Amino acid sequence: MLRKYLELKNEKWDVLVKILTDDKELDGLYVSNKLQMDLSNFDARYRDLIYHELLVVKSVKDINTTNYKTVLDLLRHKK
Repeated sequence: MLRKYLELKNEKWDVLVKILTDDKELDGLYVSNKLQMDLSNFDARYRDLIYHELLVVKSVKDINTTNYKTVLDLLRHKK
């Protein structure tokens, strides 16, 4: 699980931020395909870490709230 978390943070974080700031409303399948990983596979500890880091992004960047909600739903196992 740590390896997948580090992969997200080190290799795919910029892609995730771009998804969050995209003007178009994107669905969960598009997000998973673009990241090439299923966010719902993370256990609770890593989901919490990702969630808190997403809050930081939300406070600093102008994000699309629909895409933000989609990413959070993926973290919460809602597809």
